[in-house]
Amino acid sequence: MTGSFDHNSDGELRELFGTVTPPVSDDGFSRRVVQQVQTSLWKRRVVLSVAAFAGLALAAPAVTELLLYVSEQFQQLTNMAMGLLQG
Repeated sequence: MTGSFDHNSDGELRELFGTVTPPVSDDGFSRRVVQQVQTSLWKRRVVLSVAAFAGLALAAPAVTELLLYVSEQFQQLTNMAMGLLQG
């Protein structure tokens, strides 16, 4: 594949294949499949969102502790640099 998509050829293909065969009656099979896929997709999004928020809640204390540690280290580093510059 080239990685690019030509929208003009898409329309041409739809026109070409749309006139060859009429739609097939499938007694609602296609509609049910699409509905199942949409429901499954919705469930995955909900589960992923809940998992992301749970992970964020579990990681928040560690992240705040890390930020405090880094800020203390930065303060010590700047104090050392100021001490070296002054004398």
